[in-house]
Amino acid sequence: MHVPLKGVIRLSRERKKMIVNEILYWKESRLLPREYCDFLIALYTEGDGIQPKQQLWKKSAFFLDIMLILLMLPLSFLVIYFTQFSPVMQTFIIFLFLLFLSVHIAVFRKNNSIYFHLALIIFLLVFFILSVHLVNLMTETNRFIQGVVLLNVLAWVVLGYSKKYHYLTASGIIGVLLLVIFLVL
Repeated sequence: MHVPLKGVIRLSRERKKMIVNEILYWKESRLLPREYCDFLIALYTEGDGIQPKQQLWKKSAFFLDIMLILLMLPLSFLVIYFTQFSPVMQTFIIFLFLLFLSVHIAVFRKNNSIYFHLALIIFLLVFFILSVHLVNLMTETNRFIQGVVLLNVLAWVVLGYSKKYHYLTASGIIGVLLLVIFLVL
């Protein structure tokens, strides 16, 4: 049997929301000092506070943005290998993907965000797919395709070494080793 505590009032969520909205109105209208309003909001939200809709929207937009960046790689495969688009259309779409990723690389680098590395990796992989695809369209000679693969992975090594991105250096070296193993076997 549940015994209610004396003096403790339980408020429904709707009632708490209404009270918090009223406190927010007081805060915006400066009917009470900001500190008092913040205290009351913390009290009625049990310390969680509130997140403005704009902040929630920004978080949602950022999450969507990161998801789009991650989708660029599988979408590139899809566009090139599983569609009936003309080669010109495929190339144009992949160039749009690269442009999208380039903008994100610049913005993330400017903001010193860790997501810069994610955008850079996806950019390099999409560029790799595009370059192999373009060489394959021009000529189906394996030597040219292997040459483009080698140029890409060597570029990763150089970029990784010059910028101190160890993951790129390691990826490039592994790519060179895999290419050598492929050529020997």
